[in-house]
Amino acid sequence: MILDIKDKKILYELDLNSRETLKSIGKKVQLSQQAVEKRINKMIKNGVINSFQTIIAYHKLGYTTYIIYLRFQNTSLEKENEIITKLKANSNIIAIWRCEGIYDLLLAIQSKNIFELNDIIAKINNQFGNFIRNHDIVTNVGAEHYPRNYLINAKLVKKPFKTGGKETVIKLDKKDSLILKKLIENPRINFIELASNLGLTVDIVRYRFKKLKEKQILQGFSIVLNHRNFGHYNFRILFKLKNITESVKKKIFTFANFNPNIKMVTKSFGTYELALDIEAETREQLREILSRFRNKFNEFIHHYDILDIYSIEKYVTFVL
Repeated sequence: MILDIKDKKILYELDLNSRETLKSIGKKVQLSQQAVEKRINKMIKNGVINSFQTIIAYHKLGYTTYIIYLRFQNTSLEKENEIITKLKANSNIIAIWRCEGIYDLLLAIQSKNIFELNDIIAKINNQFGNFIRNHDIVTNVGAEHYPRNYLINAKLVKKPFKTGGKETVIKLDKKDSLILKKLIENPRINFIELASNLGLTVDIVRYRFKKLKEKQILQGFSIVLNHRNFGHYNFRILFKLKNITESVKKKIFTFANFNPNIKMVTKSFGTYELALDIEAETREQLREILSRFRNKFNEFIHHYDILDIYSIEKYVTFVL
């Protein structure tokens, strides 16, 4: 699908806050509410918008996210599809990406402790071990999610959504848990419908929603895009670092915040210690961004690997 400037402005607003009303978006992009709705529906139909997304600070609820990078062996496309279908059914696997590079598949897994993670991985190995040549695991320790400024050619620096980190665990009661579950299932659900579904009053839902935001459990609302469907690429660059300090890590995050094509930076430990998610219009643009990053931080880079993510099979930000 070829996107015009109005489409891109709508995507930009949804990326900042996918709960924003059609009327509000219309005012910002100078279109009627009906025209905005028509364009959004068209982008959903054409697969540009994969899904709407609720971003949860999972670490505040006692969870850790792990990424498994794996390579297939002895498989056909049909077998890989079968494996992915079965992996989707596992609620602890919150995201699945297909990619090209040194890995074929990325799995994001959330668990409360290392023992639960071990059980999940053991189950995957028992089911599909014969079809996995090798795999690597990293533990996410913090990530920043940046707005897609490239959609409107902007250099605005906005406060990023943050997930991961060391926090005191917050215990939710049943009502808050149900509200979060419904928001993850449908980020754009309005308060009236949400209250009706849960058997609560609208005032109670609004109050609890506000408190979840104040506690920064609810980080925000965004969108998941299928980049190939509008002529873009989605790359993940994995870095093994050396002699890295917290001061240098802060400079990396600042670099990312000022680069409109970097969507996310993730700190981790394991096989890799840093991941840059870069959304580029061309491979040449990726090389230019990567070149600038290497020039600035070359002395801290041991090596890096490039993954071309071409299909998003599943993507939520918290276990349902």
